[in-house]
Amino acid sequence: MKKNIFALAILVFFSFGCKIEDELNKRSITYRVTNLAYGDSDTGPTTMITYRDNKGDNLFKDLRPGNFWTATNSHFSKGDRVSLAINSPSETGTITIRIRCSECEDLGGYGGKELVKTIDLSLIKVGEILANLD
Repeated sequence: MKKNIFALAILVFFSFGCKIEDELNKRSITYRVTNLAYGDSDTGPTTMITYRDNKGDNLFKDLRPGNFWTATNSHFSKGDRVSLAINSPSETGTITIRIRCSECEDLGGYGGKELVKTIDLSLIKVGEILANLD
């Protein structure tokens, strides 16, 4: 009888322990792009956004100048790789790209929950942020 109770206790402990570990490994990612090519005007060529989903597939989105775009995905896990990139034909203005992970303590090895990069389109037309989730 004691062996059965002990075996049952171990089984219950491991089943809940795995669920707790799965919850601790979940990561929610927010991608954000602010397109200020041509200032805040919404005329001009679109910027192509490339971002990675939780399956590792690249997804694409076009963004007009003077607008912003946000996407959130809560199905990433610890150790997954995330990326956000832009490619713009615009010659003036800036584009800011950011990746935020609310559950991460050290996103990309920089000691914070967010990575931000501002691209000056008069100097360069592409930009990318890559990180492994901690």
